[in-house]
Amino acid sequence: YNGIPCTCGQKGCVEAYCSATALVRQTQEAALQNRESVLWELCDGNLDNIEGKTLFDAVKQSDYTAGLVLEQYVDYLSSAMSTYIALFRPDKIILGGGIAEAGDLLIEPLQKSLIPNTFAGTEIGVPQVIKAELGNDAGIIGAAFLDKYGVKRRRSQNER
Repeated sequence: YNGIPCTCGQKGCVEAYCSATALVRQTQEAALQNRESVLWELCDGNLDNIEGKTLFDAVKQSDYTAGLVLEQYVDYLSSAMSTYIALFRPDKIILGGGIAEAGDLLIEPLQKSLIPNTFAGTEIGVPQVIKAELGNDAGIIGAAFLDKYGVKRRRSQNER
């Protein structure tokens, strides 16, 4: 509610906190607060060169600032996921997109964070978080399958 402005025009959307774009913004903001961070070296002194992978490269080098950004990002993601878990109780959570390429650097702390953040997480557990097999290509592959197998889109009210 009244959170960070999102590119959709709303405020506080999960996208504004948990997307790759959000992670880049959070990393840039943190780098500005700590000029000693290895993040500056990894982006060649130009914050516009920061991408999602940059944060994880810095974490691998035990950079304190990067560790704080990752901790906050995991907290945001865990908060969003815990709501979805409480509503839908899925068997698994599958992370896709480029950020999922971080693998265990992201998935392990996320899995641990879900337990206390999820309603009844300590009593009944939380679903396993895994990386999508198709990675960043999942969307385009799904679209190709829809086209190939002739799945028709629903007509809107205006088209009826």
